[in-house]
Amino acid sequence: MSKKQRIGVILYTNPDYYPVTAHAVELLSKKFDVTLIGRNQEPTFWSYPDNVSVLRLGEYSSVKEKEKQSRKTKLVEYYRFIRDSARHLQDVSLIYAYDSFGYVAAYLCQGLLHKRIKIVYQNHELSENLPSLLSLSGFVERLERRWINKAEIVILPDEDRASYFTKVNALTQSPMIVPNFPPRNLVASIDNWDELIKSRWESKILFYRGTISDVSAMEEMLTASATVSDAAIRFVGFLNEAEDIRLQKIVMEQALANRFLYLGKLPYQDLQVHTLKATLGFALYKGIDLNRTACVSACQKIYEYAACGLPVIVTDSSNYRNFLGEEIWVKFANPNDSQSVAAAISSILSDFSNYRAICLAARESFESRFNYEAVFEPVVSELKELIQV
Repeated sequence: MSKKQRIGVILYTNPDYYPVTAHAVELLSKKFDVTLIGRNQEPTFWSYPDNVSVLRLGEYSSVKEKEKQSRKTKLVEYYRFIRDSARHLQDVSLIYAYDSFGYVAAYLCQGLLHKRIKIVYQNHELSENLPSLLSLSGFVERLERRWINKAEIVILPDEDRASYFTKVNALTQSPMIVPNFPPRNLVASIDNWDELIKSRWESKILFYRGTISDVSAMEEMLTASATVSDAAIRFVGFLNEAEDIRLQKIVMEQALANRFLYLGKLPYQDLQVHTLKATLGFALYKGIDLNRTACVSACQKIYEYAACGLPVIVTDSSNYRNFLGEEIWVKFANPNDSQSVAAAISSILSDFSNYRAICLAARESFESRFNYEAVFEPVVSELKELIQV
């Protein structure tokens, strides 16, 4: 058996905390050997294939500890990251870089290696306003804009983000769109869907997973859920102290103390168990910035709900309707209007036979279209062309 060509994957964070990136690495490893370079921060937990060499560079610390570092310390650490990355990229045929810090590091590694290596760039988070040049992120993002047209391929997860990114960066190529869909093996095949769906219908658990805040319509979800007298409400995800206080106040005002449960911030691999038990899922965002409005195919949890055969309530806006308007398992609501959210809940719970149909439709759409294998295969084909595999 001939040896696979090696590619480098580089990002300036812990890849274990970015499921889309981890899934991409697993798919890439089927065609290439992979050198995965990340930052030594936060505990590690992801198991990668045997032909993926995982390098976590720098001294270990938490994200919060790194955020408190001085500008000089951050700059020195980033320089060392680039220097050490270059040592591990000498034998790669291509570099796959994530976000601005990863792309700039990949570009500068070429200078340290005194040779040009083709770079593919995938962006997940956009900055509508450039940070101050005095900050490391501001410096890096300006370099990203300066060098972005040196990338062989630019990839974004959403059409609206791609349009914005193309405009502000004067991009000379059309980006590839690779949505943040989950992998096919996220949820194993269910032996008895009828039994599961009946259990969901009887328990009526209204479920949200993600960052819990006003941006994700925290109050509107709770107020709307209170109108369903026999429903339980479950939230899981990041919750800061200020929002926690506000959350508890809303729960008391809506008399939901006996029906609401906050499950905390769970490991990614534990989320599907709770999602499978839920009756419906929320994925609402208020339009306060581009990363919240331009996320119809970037919002991974919508399609994780679908993987679990779960109907979902999403933001009622033109881009969501254009992308998901034909999906019977998707209901639309105004995230600023609890009555609109309540109406969407009611439409899902109005009839059992209809509920069963939309649960099955959600799972089918995931299996056939809304999975990462389906949308990432064109990227693998492009990479093979670039390095002439």
